[in-house]
Amino acid sequence: MNPETVKQRVFKQMGLESSLAVILIVGLGVTGISVARFLKNIGVDFSLIDSRKQPPNLSQIKEIFTDYDIYTGGFPDSKFIGVTHLFVSPGVSLREPCIAQCLARGVKLVSDIDLFAYCVDAPVIAITGSNGKSTVTTMVELMAESAGKKVAAGGNLGVPALDLLADEIELYILELSSFQLERVTALKPQAAVVLNVASDHMDRYSDIEAYAKVKRKIYDHAKICVVNIDDRRVLAMVASEQKQLTFSVAKIADFSVQEESHSQWLVYGNKAVIARSKILLVGDHNTSNALAAMALAITVGLPIESIVSGLMHYQGLPHRLQIVSTAHEVIWVNDSKATNPSSCIAALMAFDEQVILIAGGDCKGADLTELAAIIKQHVRMVILFGRDADILEEALQNSVPIYNSETLEGAVLVAKEFARAGETVLLSPACASFDQFKDYQERGNIFVQTVRRVAA
Repeated sequence: MNPETVKQRVFKQMGLESSLAVILIVGLGVTGISVARFLKNIGVDFSLIDSRKQPPNLSQIKEIFTDYDIYTGGFPDSKFIGVTHLFVSPGVSLREPCIAQCLARGVKLVSDIDLFAYCVDAPVIAITGSNGKSTVTTMVELMAESAGKKVAAGGNLGVPALDLLADEIELYILELSSFQLERVTALKPQAAVVLNVASDHMDRYSDIEAYAKVKRKIYDHAKICVVNIDDRRVLAMVASEQKQLTFSVAKIADFSVQEESHSQWLVYGNKAVIARSKILLVGDHNTSNALAAMALAITVGLPIESIVSGLMHYQGLPHRLQIVSTAHEVIWVNDSKATNPSSCIAALMAFDEQVILIAGGDCKGADLTELAAIIKQHVRMVILFGRDADILEEALQNSVPIYNSETLEGAVLVAKEFARAGETVLLSPACASFDQFKDYQERGNIFVQTVRRVAA
């Protein structure tokens, strides 16, 4: 699309002439830089600000945006005076006093997803949920590729939404976090799904209902709402007049699991589509993910044979129940993406036998009650590490043997000492990684490296 055409479309949607706009991008992370790059390419002026004195890659950012004002080291009120439009990165809370004051006086909050929505012409699938977002996003992407579609997937996963835009793309698949959704108003997806709602990010939301309210926004302008009827909060999100497709692993739905010829099958209506045994991922949560992906694929006209091909060839993502080693008959599993209690619970439920669980990190204020009950049933011993290890230990109340380690590497060594042949050692932290690591990928990579070094 021509940059001048894009510029005209963007400012028409904003309802403002470009000469009158005073745009401030808050946050020099991946999203903020994506927005800056987009606005620069269409010839729009802006400033950038970050609370950190030395954000990552600051020198490169200054080289790229030499003609733009860049402020670091805080959010002084003076930098927000006269601003007409704010782009606030998902990692920055809207409760920051200077941001809250801007919004209170009518400054327009625009997100990278809104900019994307202003420009996109091809159908969009939007995916959110406490768990499973990346799995479903990549499942649908593989289905679309199997159908020969030119597809682009990203958002919260991988490539920022604005960087996906291209004239040749026939289908966009966006993974969206709650932090992204709370600042989105313009997105009108062909289909949207909230996979599930569980306690997460309670350090940013007052309670789980406030968190669920933000997740619900993904359905606001969706043409088709894909609904998990196994989750009561999700079920309550969609109005009766909205077009729906339902899925369930436990009930009759548009997409469900049924017994056919002494085997379990994933079913669309009355049609058996694929045997559950043909899907490479284990656990009810991954079966639910597969059903959601099937429903989303149907909404954009993907053929059944491409859906089946995508499911049969999908091997999962790194750091999500990833088998790392089976040396000496001990199975080591990397589930570092389990950054909240509900995802850890789903991982534990995927195993028939009791496991040795390695957990810990930043609990984000989550309720650990249900996790503690599941650990008591499914875990032989727990090895805790990270900042909130004491909070986890208190929640477990000595219901299982507990060992502590200051580091993840140390936890692996403890697990090696106690693991028996035939057992599984599972890293499923139930916590965010930012107390000790850059992100969950770094945490998972260190686990994999340590296991491969010591387990053999």
